[in-house]
Amino acid sequence: MHTIRLRGPWEQESLAGELVRWTRRFHKPTGLDDNSRVWLVIENVAGEIDVTLNGRPMHLADSAAMAPTRLEITALLQSHNVLSLTLAAAGAITPVRLEIEDAAGD
Repeated sequence: MHTIRLRGPWEQESLAGELVRWTRRFHKPTGLDDNSRVWLVIENVAGEIDVTLNGRPMHLADSAAMAPTRLEITALLQSHNVLSLTLAAAGAITPVRLEIEDAAGD
């Protein structure tokens, strides 16, 4: 498995209702083949969070709060990607990463 940490730069935008949208742009990882799977992993989310990738909402399990969330995004990846996390203003951006594995799970 290969890991890519999505550190800064994150753009921050204040929204109505004391919400904050954090946006991060990234390129599609290189070296992917038909057997590759790419996962978006969001660590310890405190409270409600809405996640979109390239404008498409990602569905999180109800139990996702306070636990790492792992979402497969392989089919949604484009050459240039936009990831948005919307959460309460009191919340903080937590570590976010991409995990890349081949068909064998490596």
